Amino acid sequence: METSPVEETDPVGTDSPATGPPETETETKETKAWPSAPPQVVGEWCGGSDAAREGHWTYVFSSDGRFSRHNAQRGGVTGHALFDAGQMTLYADGRQLIAYPWSTTVDAVLGDLLFIDGFSYVRGSCS
Repeated sequence: METSPVEETDPVGTDSPATGPPETETETKETKAWPSAPPQVVGEWCGGSDAAREGHWTYVFSSDGRFSRHNAQRGGVTGHALFDAGQMTLYADGRQLIAYPWSTTVDAVLGDLLFIDGFSYVRGSCS
């Protein structure tokens, strides 16, 4: 099962500060909240390239926009995720980590699938 980038390296773009979620007319910088995650991505997902040295990754997305991702070999990170129609952007410690295309589908055999950067993830933990 090909399910994640062959090599998920250290986060890219770590010098870029996070801009945070879009502001509305009634929100200030102090009170703005992160947008909710799409319901179809909420939960725990396991994936990764079978060819990757570090093995598979587990992503967890909460309905309030929080995320975590971890791997037994490389450790983990937590933060907030922003989703638009076709791109997921992950932020941690005030910095943009990654921005990947994403989508979901349902497979007759595997069930729910989440695609991140072209690699598939199935529901559940990798550990």
